[in-house]
Amino acid sequence: MTISLTGPESSGKSTLSKWLASEYNLPLINEYAREYLREKGRNYSFDDVIKIGLEQNRRINKLKSKNITFVSDTDLLVIIVWLEDKFNTVPDEIIQSFIKAKADCYFLCYPDIQWEDDALREDPLRRIEIFDIYVKYLERFNCNYHVIKGDFTQRQDKMKEVVAESGL
Repeated sequence: MTISLTGPESSGKSTLSKWLASEYNLPLINEYAREYLREKGRNYSFDDVIKIGLEQNRRINKLKSKNITFVSDTDLLVIIVWLEDKFNTVPDEIIQSFIKAKADCYFLCYPDIQWEDDALREDPLRRIEIFDIYVKYLERFNCNYHVIKGDFTQRQDKMKEVVAESGL
């Protein structure tokens, strides 16, 4: 089973993915974008976003090939939304790669928590708008997803409920 956390910036993805992996003793694939952009900051190009997506997907597929359950802090869905929002285009290669590698379960983090500013975040006032783009793609590709909202405990409880129902 593959589990991916997704959603707009500063909506709790990294915190929750680390917690979920720890809670269930699962491998975690961290968000590659942060690693890649540490030196570039917000000065990235379309090609940079593609490189980020392909590397994140490579890491996901590597663990998928081992047939183990794992957690991924983002996947190609984040890249699709990012490309659409910032560059108004998403290459078919990225869409097809997403379809092939989509997670079994998505936790879509709702941006009802306080914005935490950092050097890589860009859109504190557009989180709901961007959340809606995630919903559009999750629905379009018939993904199994669950909206995670509320305080940290409420989010944990919802995730535990979903995991229990999945038989993990």
